[in-house]
Amino acid sequence: MRRPGDLVPSLIEIACSMDWMKLVELLVTWALVVAGWLVVRAQAMHVESVRLGMSEISALRAEVRRIEAEAVCFHTKEFDAVLQRDLLGSMKRVARDCKSLQSCGWLQEDWSRFVVDFRRSVTLSNWSKASFVLRSIDSEEVKEISDSAAALDRFLADTSAKLLTRKKPLWGLLLGEIRG
Repeated sequence: MRRPGDLVPSLIEIACSMDWMKLVELLVTWALVVAGWLVVRAQAMHVESVRLGMSEISALRAEVRRIEAEAVCFHTKEFDAVLQRDLLGSMKRVARDCKSLQSCGWLQEDWSRFVVDFRRSVTLSNWSKASFVLRSIDSEEVKEISDSAAALDRFLADTSAKLLTRKKPLWGLLLGEIRG
């Protein structure tokens, strides 16, 4: 029952005054609008997630190239304890970033093998001050550093390519959007 001062009719009054077919049409239309919005939003979130993953992997690749250049510099110039400490910290950050990317689902494969090979190539020989020897730019150790850095970079590039082509089923996107 409406009071004279009520400006907004109640839903029950609207439903009672409307033709039932119009009410069903209205509900179906709104259900389709909401479902369409969910689909578009889920797809946009997926695209943004892929964009963020690509950005993180790109930054990691740049970090690997920087570490490679510093490692070559370390082995081909006089011993530098500060650079040695920086290299260790940088390599730990690469491992931590890879682990973080894996927990986000952006690194699917065994990344640790590449990171361990890269770290070994930099630190396994000619690392302590007591046994440090200047190496030439075409020495075996320097080539190994470059090769392991290239392998890690290739792995990250392949991961980026897979991330771009990875499709998530629409139903999975919608469930993630509804839950999340």
